[in-house]
Amino acid sequence: MVQFQLTIPDNPDPQIFQVIDYIKFVSQGNSPSSERVSHVDVVCADLRQKHSNEAVVFHLSAMVVFLLSNYQAAMRFWGQAVVISPNYQFSRDCLDEVIDQDDFWQTTDDYLKALSCGWERVRSIYLQHGHEAFRAGDLDTADVFSQKVSALCNIIYTPIQCLAGSRQESERLASVGKLGDELTATATLHDYATKGAEDYASIRSALSQKDDRRQMAEIVMRLSKQTKNDTPVIFELGSYIGFDLDLVYQTLKPHCRPVCIGLEPNTTASAESRRLYPHIKTLVADHKTLISDALDLPSHIDICLISRVLMVLHPDEVIKILNFLQKCVGVILLCEDIFNVDGDIPVVRRSSRLFCVAHNFRKQLEGAGFEISELIMADIPDRELTGFIVARNKKKI
Repeated sequence: MVQFQLTIPDNPDPQIFQVIDYIKFVSQGNSPSSERVSHVDVVCADLRQKHSNEAVVFHLSAMVVFLLSNYQAAMRFWGQAVVISPNYQFSRDCLDEVIDQDDFWQTTDDYLKALSCGWERVRSIYLQHGHEAFRAGDLDTADVFSQKVSALCNIIYTPIQCLAGSRQESERLASVGKLGDELTATATLHDYATKGAEDYASIRSALSQKDDRRQMAEIVMRLSKQTKNDTPVIFELGSYIGFDLDLVYQTLKPHCRPVCIGLEPNTTASAESRRLYPHIKTLVADHKTLISDALDLPSHIDICLISRVLMVLHPDEVIKILNFLQKCVGVILLCEDIFNVDGDIPVVRRSSRLFCVAHNFRKQLEGAGFEISELIMADIPDRELTGFIVARNKKKI
């Protein structure tokens, strides 16, 4: 069992006490709000930047993320504390405990040897193993390493349960007739349509750091060239503030004249999209309006982009969406959690702060008249976006 110990340095930075207060608050069994988690993350980052040679600030950061159940990030910060100060026993003891429970690293020294080259070296090791597993068709192992990468990079993310464990639990629920209720409860938790205004500048900054966004835009460009259409129509389901569509537009613009259309149920996000990206036509509606055929959409859409949307929808709704898209879309690009693609059933994935659905996409897509032509693991996977599925309409439209 990991036990936190800390000696406050002489003349400490006052921000240290903000972090200590947070650790005490959570350690006493209290649940912090997402705003408080974000705030302490900013404080910790500021401390690490100002005191980059002081082990104690990395030790504190490790405590914060450990309490979020992000053990990969905790290993990273405790390891960095030990790299800075090899005799900093408080961090070494915690790191030893966590490494003992880890399913990959054999010894703490093995981990520290990799980390001493930078935390990116640890990430590259995980990526290598994940991509090797993916190429071998072992999607469960690819998922394990994808989630390690995500946890290491996204330090305040609460990791989700591994796919194999989630599948086992979903199969158990299905066997007693309760999976449907669980899927309904999961979808009900996510109501982005009524979410109020947010700090969109910070959101855009965060989105710009996501490697999968750039990879997505490159795939769209390749698919667009295959259409041999000088004015390809790109439609995004769940376009939010338009960041992804704009990235696609800017990527395609030197090569063609893309027509970009976004569908977004959130009125404040849609307004922000229109303000920022007037070259994108943003429709304010949800997927239910879409499948009711009540929208003024082009009769032919070359590429439909769906990113981090289907994970929060009930499988029945996903099937309705795909059935509608089959009437007008040539190619669908799914940017989602893809490793359950060949599953028999949809899988509910959990963390302490998140529920999402890993859909059995092949069965859903083929049932709607699409055929998967490409399955691509993300170069750097994210928690809910592990890769890309290119699905082509079997009917020439």
